[in-house]
Amino acid sequence: MKATTNILPDGTIPPTGLVINTVTDPAGEVLPEVTITNEGGKLDVYRSRLQVAGNIQFHMIGKASDYQKEFKIGAGQVQPGVVLQPTPPDILGPFYLPNAPIRHTLYAKGSLVIHGRVLDTDGKVLDGALVEVWQADANGDYDNNPLSMGFRGNQVVGTGSFPAGEYFVQTILPGDYKISDPGQPDDFRCSHIHFKISVKGCKPLVTQLYFPNDKYNATDHWFDARRVITPPNATFDFVLEKA
Repeated sequence: MKATTNILPDGTIPPTGLVINTVTDPAGEVLPEVTITNEGGKLDVYRSRLQVAGNIQFHMIGKASDYQKEFKIGAGQVQPGVVLQPTPPDILGPFYLPNAPIRHTLYAKGSLVIHGRVLDTDGKVLDGALVEVWQADANGDYDNNPLSMGFRGNQVVGTGSFPAGEYFVQTILPGDYKISDPGQPDDFRCSHIHFKISVKGCKPLVTQLYFPNDKYNATDHWFDARRVITPPNATFDFVLEKA
């Protein structure tokens, strides 16, 4: 069985030569992501967005140079009606500032890209969700000046050239920083990026994303391995609980 593909925002055609090892039930539902492998069986860091409506349509995230043109359906099946688990929350922290500028790029030459969907627990994409992002710079310092708002940005899901339900952030890896008081044993925050997501009909989500192999992951009180992303092209879907 072959599937038709969507055109990516940059005009490229999504990949081929990828075997989908989790399939959807053709019930007209918007379904969860599927895991895909290349023809050699090696797991690739792609995510699939799909909707069954007559033909199965796929939107692939990854390097266009790796793409080919057809998909093959493998065995296995995603059951419709699966309830997704809400993304675990995290602390807001002391450096949150409201009303950051609307921008996807926090650092123009940043080599770290984070993208994914904003969903509710039924897997419905939440266009219109406000995604607020803030982080430290490479030295572990926050820009707390409300006039400059460095390494801070807001975006509304479903606007611009990105696919429905998608957010996109271009930035750099944040630095670690010390949080212990003078005279106290050293205590550090590991590298992390803050997200605050809100949309009508769902409870606001305040959370953080982390990175593998940071030297302070083991000692950071708030580190959560369930929210680790891998640079440089990281995908993470936020799931909001219904209000």
